[in-house]
Amino acid sequence: MNVAVIAEGVRGDPRNFVGPIRLFDPLDAVAKQYPVTWACVDPEAAVNADVVILQRTPFASAEAIDRAAERWARSRVPVVWELDDDLFCPDLRQFIERSAIDTIDEAAFALGEAHRKLLPLASAFVCSTELLATAMRFLQPSADVHVIPVALDFDHPRWCVPAARNRGGISIGWSGGSRVGRDLELIGGALRTLMQRHADLRFVLTGSEHYAPLFAHLPRFTVVDWVPYNDYPRFASQFDAIVIPMEDHVYNRCKTGLKVIDHAAVGVPAVCSPTLPFLGVADCVTAFARSDDEWIAGIENAVALDATARLRLREHARDRYHVGNIAAAWWSVLRQYA
Repeated sequence: MNVAVIAEGVRGDPRNFVGPIRLFDPLDAVAKQYPVTWACVDPEAAVNADVVILQRTPFASAEAIDRAAERWARSRVPVVWELDDDLFCPDLRQFIERSAIDTIDEAAFALGEAHRKLLPLASAFVCSTELLATAMRFLQPSADVHVIPVALDFDHPRWCVPAARNRGGISIGWSGGSRVGRDLELIGGALRTLMQRHADLRFVLTGSEHYAPLFAHLPRFTVVDWVPYNDYPRFASQFDAIVIPMEDHVYNRCKTGLKVIDHAAVGVPAVCSPTLPFLGVADCVTAFARSDDEWIAGIENAVALDATARLRLREHARDRYHVGNIAAAWWSVLRQYA
């Protein structure tokens, strides 16, 4: 079976996190067990494949979307659309605008919406959660929808990282991208109190300087830029604990608990909001928190975990969320449409 991938990012780009996690590593796992070859290709070459996998919103212009729609309509090549986020959530603009710090990139937002033109061409969707699958069934009732949960290639050298605790004081981390301003607003007060209690505690925000003003009041706060994906597990292992606040609304409920899995796999405990994505990976969550008092207690308990507990967390995450566990599910989908 020949599979053509239209990816949102370049396969060789070291800053491309989504591609390896959601498609490249899973398809490599499938190819090890089943008669599948795959490659990232130009959209024009995709018509020669047995099946096309479209990842997220990969086209750079409305014109490119129009050309793809016309080409695929003529060729009738089966299109399987992989989504890990509710990118077409009708309330997304509203959730972004509620933040005191987030702004809407109108051009990017319009381009994402333009991808809706391709929805009728999809034979099927692959989604990472049941709730996201429900949203896609409502959006495109004629297409099949399959749920394949997130999983990681822990056999890759990038994950050869021991479960080791940073000894240079207490380091609390957070990592993320855009549209999370309202989420981060949930933890500022708790972090301030923790720093008053613990003179050696610092907070490290990874991913975007855009959110630095939310934590300007903290005495020990650092912003760190993204690292290449192959360096990410070792970087993540430096923290004593991570915090993952998340406001509870329909867009966030369709997300995954990937950040919990990432850090659990290197022995770093997570304290999270009790929202659906994290309830789905509760086996790797150290504490759930709603109020400042719960965040403070949860973080202090997470930091206190000993080396044995951290190693146990690491081994459980790697066994439960290994990419090999989802290879059969991907093969079943591909075989159905190729």
